[in-house]
Amino acid sequence: NPAADVVIAGCLAQRDGEKLLETTGARLVIGNARRLQVVELLEEAINSGQRIAAVGDVLRIPYEPLTISAHEGHTRAVLKIQEGCDRYCTYCIIPYVRGGIRSRQVEEIAMEARRLAKAGFSELVLTGIHLTSFGRDLGDVTLLDGIRACMQEGIQRIRLGSLEPVIVTEEFVKALKETPVCPQFHLALQSGCDNVLQRMRRRYTTQEFRTACRLLRDAFPNCAITTDVICGFPGETEEEFAETCAFCREIGFARMHVFPYSARTGTKAA
Repeated sequence: NPAADVVIAGCLAQRDGEKLLETTGARLVIGNARRLQVVELLEEAINSGQRIAAVGDVLRIPYEPLTISAHEGHTRAVLKIQEGCDRYCTYCIIPYVRGGIRSRQVEEIAMEARRLAKAGFSELVLTGIHLTSFGRDLGDVTLLDGIRACMQEGIQRIRLGSLEPVIVTEEFVKALKETPVCPQFHLALQSGCDNVLQRMRRRYTTQEFRTACRLLRDAFPNCAITTDVICGFPGETEEEFAETCAFCREIGFARMHVFPYSARTGTKAA
């Protein structure tokens, strides 16, 4: 469709907006700060005959209330409740292009859950850039409050996106048992070697990860635990790689997403 107007959005657009406008011929390049205005900005660009780079500052913006009431062709719905991250892992560009932690208001989560239930969805998948941090910017609010807000009439199952093992305490697991959460938990590992975890600036140890898995399996027998692992992180030795392999065998993950290290310009690891 040669007459189409192209819009480039997302993290690459946030980082390289002007460059992409120059090199791609896109009508609109929009970052992660002005997504609600995409239609308005595209119409402005078309009507003025201009090409626009609409990339705002993501470091000091509130949660952007993008809503949805249906997922065509899907039997379960994704409900995003958190944006941004302030962990600054040494390999990750996310804090620079998505900004700091912003959480969705609990009342808004409940409203969208009701809309999705009314549309016929019985399962919700709660997602976020750093779901473990949900609520830290809202005062006395935690991820459990976000989960409970989804317990609306018609919602039979709630599935959680990626978590860090530090959130898995005895109190957290006990509270989860009182919710319709699916017994499948994605705990991001990245490395099974403590030295590598330190260089990655991950804020847990393999022992803490091991304990989190035990707590989940004690509370949810036969639950599925999945993970992410990065291979070839800068400085990783054969011995450290072997430690990771052994740790993964010990834990016995249901599924693993394994990635080769990929440098991100501007990060410490790069």
